[in-house]
Amino acid sequence: MEKSENSEKTPFIEITHHAYKRAKERYQWPAKVLDKMAEKAYFNGIKHSQAKGSFKKYLDKLWHQHKHTNNIRIYGEDIYFFTGNLLITLYQLPNNMRKHTKRCK
Repeated sequence: MEKSENSEKTPFIEITHHAYKRAKERYQWPAKVLDKMAEKAYFNGIKHSQAKGSFKKYLDKLWHQHKHTNNIRIYGEDIYFFTGNLLITLYQLPNNMRKHTKRCK
């Protein structure tokens, strides 16, 4: 499949300067790594609606703290905060919540 065909079928993921700064600060990721991880999180990550129990309560709390976002995705051990297809920021999932991601898949 050519890139032009692929880009027409999937939304383009945009990333804020703030998200790049946080990825560098929190993970030491260069921009190219964040580009790939943001795309994977957006398309393959666990959605807020898929969470249950204490994991859902934790994500609900984050949802209310980040009112400017409308799309939370969990991918690997990280939480990605999107507004539409724009990545705003990302955090590392706390150790006590990591086990819950396996149950949501």
